[in-house]
Amino acid sequence: MAAPLIHLGKLYGVINLESKTKAFFTRERQVQVETIAGVAASYLAYQQLFAEKQILAQYFGPYAEQVNNPQFFAPRKVDWRVPILFADIRNSTVAMEALTAEQAQQMLQDYMAEMARIVRKNGGMIGNEMGDGIIALFNMDPKPEQAQQVCAACHSALSTAIEMRESFGRLRQAWYRDWASTRCVYPKVGIGIGIHFGDLVFFGRFGVTDHWQLTGAGPDVHLAAKLGDEAKDSEILVSSRFRDCFPPLPGGGTSSSDAPGSKPSCQACCEQFLFSRQLEIGKDKVINAYVFESAIGWGL
Repeated sequence: MAAPLIHLGKLYGVINLESKTKAFFTRERQVQVETIAGVAASYLAYQQLFAEKQILAQYFGPYAEQVNNPQFFAPRKVDWRVPILFADIRNSTVAMEALTAEQAQQMLQDYMAEMARIVRKNGGMIGNEMGDGIIALFNMDPKPEQAQQVCAACHSALSTAIEMRESFGRLRQAWYRDWASTRCVYPKVGIGIGIHFGDLVFFGRFGVTDHWQLTGAGPDVHLAAKLGDEAKDSEILVSSRFRDCFPPLPGGGTSSSDAPGSKPSCQACCEQFLFSRQLEIGKDKVINAYVFESAIGWGL
């Protein structure tokens, strides 16, 4: 006998009971199991909401007290400027066709879990998930008035991109070993990452009641996704506006003040962006795109 764990229309799992005798389950026992399943689903929903609010409280910083106010997450127009990161798997569609359902599911689970962990570790928030594509937002402070705050937020986004690239390389090697052991003819997969510093026009919970997402929207989010789509395998492609958030060192050169093993300062980061190419963004609009060339000194 089985009973689904459902709370407010969302499925959290299933309780399954097997009888050690040949006797049938009674209606009374079925009601008991369904009651237990309902209580368990409510508990799981509460735990998920509690964990989610803790993450959001950490992310919103001085606005943490508003996390418990439902109106704070109601969809609305905003004027927030934040670093926006987009990452997705290269050649994933072809890979899905070549892999078994179990292998494809494992690849996506490994990828999503690891990328989300890295985003949250660096103070970001998953803004959207589209297949194997991830939108991440950083420093959701509506008034980043100081240049150093802006630079720190972009530094977090860049740290995330570098860690994503390094971690994906390890995941990919593990996948290849698994796929080779099953004699699966698999294609090569990679990761492309784009980052832009831009405006959010809308922010809030979007979607239906039992499947909403807290995210931001606007043309600059699409621009970040465009950079990610155009990035080659293992390439971190950024906009000129994102690059300009890192002030150059006076007179050029590199910083000598960074402690060994620490991540480079914002000024040192500026020297590691190299002009790559121009990208067409919509009709009659072209932007300069830069590649972050080196991750030396980031302790990865």
